[in-house]
Amino acid sequence: ASPGYIVEGKYRRYYPAILGATIVAAVMLAIYVNVVLDIDVVYTHLFYIPLILAAILYHRKAVYLALFFGVLHVVLDYWPSGPWTYEPFLRAIMFVIIAYLMGTVAARKDELYGVLKASDDSLRRMRDTLEQQVRERTQELSDTNESLKKEIIERKQAEKAQAKSQAILSRAQQIAHVGNWAWNLKTNAMSWSDE
Repeated sequence: ASPGYIVEGKYRRYYPAILGATIVAAVMLAIYVNVVLDIDVVYTHLFYIPLILAAILYHRKAVYLALFFGVLHVVLDYWPSGPWTYEPFLRAIMFVIIAYLMGTVAARKDELYGVLKASDDSLRRMRDTLEQQVRERTQELSDTNESLKKEIIERKQAEKAQAKSQAILSRAQQIAHVGNWAWNLKTNAMSWSDE
């Protein structure tokens, strides 16, 4: 019997002992009141505490405990009063029904918790993946930005060097009284220096 998700954690090993203690306490109190004190009242409402706890921890297997409590209730009711009546049997059936229903609800809750936990883990992995992709893209953009900055600096330096070279050529042509010209035959465009 694997207990549900509610028992996950560091106190999981104490839950069977707690369940056992509540069963023993409920049974001992019922026996003490009905057999020792000979009072014609069965303290069966206390049986619901271990029944519900067993349903939460062991789901539908709590029906076995409900059967035990049902038989005990019938015996304890018969003990002081004598003749069999239908009321203890109805109460015993209620134990089984409640244990089954609570076990079903607890099992469904644990299934949903498992789905939720798997979804949460999946979302966490997706978030981590997205964060990693954002870091990678940010680094790529940063690297591209740095590369563009270098290109701009290099282009500005090349433009300055070309302007300086053009100024030197222009000054040399002016001093030497020499000029140059070009004629593009395809476009019929002409260009020439100031000199």
